[in-house]
Amino acid sequence: MRMFPSTPSILVVLVCLLPLVGCEQVPEEGAKLSIDDGWAAVQQAHADLDAKRAQLAALPEDGEGEGEGEPTPRQTLEAELDVQSRAFSDQLVDFINGSGMVEGEPLNEIQQAAIRLKSSEDILVAEQYITSRANYNRAIEIYNGALMLDPDNEALTTALAHAESMRYMTKERFAAATEGMSEAQVTAAIGVVKPGNVNDYRPEGKGVVAWFYPKEDGGVAGVWFKESGGVLRVFQLLWDQPSKSKS
Repeated sequence: MRMFPSTPSILVVLVCLLPLVGCEQVPEEGAKLSIDDGWAAVQQAHADLDAKRAQLAALPEDGEGEGEGEPTPRQTLEAELDVQSRAFSDQLVDFINGSGMVEGEPLNEIQQAAIRLKSSEDILVAEQYITSRANYNRAIEIYNGALMLDPDNEALTTALAHAESMRYMTKERFAAATEGMSEAQVTAAIGVVKPGNVNDYRPEGKGVVAWFYPKEDGGVAGVWFKESGGVLRVFQLLWDQPSKSKS
């Protein structure tokens, strides 16, 4: 199971923005050089992280490990990227906390850039929760937390609105799924299904797989697949699925 880079609590960063006793950090002499050096290190670490992401994007989805049971090149790189992402996230938050923010004072150019970079990273983490797990609740939490620190970020606002619109299946969106579609086509048409909402009845000899999408009224919409030519394809769509699944 793919691990996710942790997103440090936004409260860690906000501790120097809230009017708490002793919160003000006044840079000492020579601190400007230290901040510049720290920011340069953050930028270099981010460039290295982006290079690793580009390397992963260039790898094919399939592939084989060096031996039986060994991870594929993609799985190995994903594991490395997870570790690197978490380390960078910690480095960025530490930099923001130590950048000399003063409560009530405007942020300087470097502080603004660091916060905007954190927002971009938060968006990537939230997108992973959506694309891999259909975990819109967690993604929405991440977006809302990031907006507390970066309230004027349009990319965050847009991403939050999209996640909220996809959180529950709507009749209009469900209508985009049609009989004969493959799993990939259904995902592209109506969104990712939560892994816990996939019921595979093939081991029971029924030869079908069901995907359940939660609706706002507490019910679920069902997409039913059966194998055709070795590929699972939709044979039935039920907006009002009789039996509920996990949501």
